[in-house]
Amino acid sequence: MDKNDISIYSKLYYVDLEICPGRIIYFKNEQIENYHYFVVLNNDGYIPDEIIAVMATSKINKAIRRREKNKENAKALVIVNPEELPGYFNQKTAFQCWNLKIITPQEIKNMKETGKLYKDGKISEKILNKLIEGVLISKLVKKKHKKILKEIYNK
Repeated sequence: MDKNDISIYSKLYYVDLEICPGRIIYFKNEQIENYHYFVVLNNDGYIPDEIIAVMATSKINKAIRRREKNKENAKALVIVNPEELPGYFNQKTAFQCWNLKIITPQEIKNMKETGKLYKDGKISEKILNKLIEGVLISKLVKKKHKKILKEIYNK
């Protein structure tokens, strides 16, 4: 990245979208063909090569079956009640911490410029910590991504 890129991404990340740990973002997941909510797990004051995010789903039973099929630890599936996320989700929501969405700065920029990315509020520190714990305990998450999160959260 040259200085101009850094300036563009800095404005996008920190002013326009406020991309930071716990930020809820909403965009189209190309693999599923629908818009979904995601929670950002990294980006602690610098422009990372990748944004690590985890997707929210209201399909709790499907998420439980996937966890069982993958033989994942129970903590790798974080289920949140709507009162824990007031104003964002009106039903129980699951986060499959073994299934990360990795987004590059260029993808963030492109989605923002084409109107396909929206920011929302932030989750609580308590829920963010559960998501981080779920990612770190998962056997399916790449070591590279676990290492990034361990360094950020001193785990």
